Amino acid sequence: MSILFTDIKYFSHSEKAYNEDAYGIGPNYMFVLDGATGLGKKEIMHPHSDAYWFVSEIKEHLISTLKDGPFQVSLLKQKRAQLYAQYQKAGGNQLSSAEMPSACIALFYEDGEDLCFFGMGDCYGIVELMDGTIEIYSDPILESLDQKAMTRMKEISQEKQIPFLEARKYIQDLLLANRKMRNQPNGYHALDLEWDHYEQIPIHRWKLNNVKRVLAASDGFYEIMHYNIIHTTKELLDLLSSDSKQTIRLLFDAQDNDPQAILCPRFKHRDDCTFVFTTIN
Repeated sequence: MSILFTDIKYFSHSEKAYNEDAYGIGPNYMFVLDGATGLGKKEIMHPHSDAYWFVSEIKEHLISTLKDGPFQVSLLKQKRAQLYAQYQKAGGNQLSSAEMPSACIALFYEDGEDLCFFGMGDCYGIVELMDGTIEIYSDPILESLDQKAMTRMKEISQEKQIPFLEARKYIQDLLLANRKMRNQPNGYHALDLEWDHYEQIPIHRWKLNNVKRVLAASDGFYEIMHYNIIHTTKELLDLLSSDSKQTIRLLFDAQDNDPQAILCPRFKHRDDCTFVFTTIN
């Protein structure tokens, strides 16, 4: 197996004492996970959050299995079943699907002469090819559900004359309805404890010698594209290549200069933020 992912830049940050994002890097893989806490009020598996537990378990599973070869759907199915059994034994059998943790994923890995991508949810997988073509993968359905929720937050903030971010507490029913769309027909896909039809998720492939640069990112990082400071995906990749720390400074400064989430509507001032970036050719 070749050593593919060697020239890697990465970053992960949370405003909380714990991070519900995670990432993994190896000679033949790189991935980002973005955990989502269930909408219930009870944490069962970890005092931080069940999302933190779920993401940590999936991270360790991927690291332990990808070192031996390409990603295998069957192994992830086995891990999901194991985690679900643990969760139910601890009391999770009393909770609905929307109250259980989930996670989005952007996974790149080597398979022979190919670079492969497996993605679920609104983590971003971005590939720049040698001919300058850029391909972006993320779930548009989840993004549209989030936009619907933020549109309602804007309406409430205007109706009640309250700051935009304070309006989130008034849309819990809408957030619950959106969460119930996870892994349902006409809904969005994400890793969770119940659904494991991963063979339905397309795996994208490119010849390695055709790939220039690759980025895996949580939506908390890709938010940088919504502040009118970086205008194209190529511009983002160029900045990551030249100065990845400056990229983060630009994002954090933009968030701090938009404390009421007017320029960039969002659910919180600063979401967990993670990326892994590499140049292949």
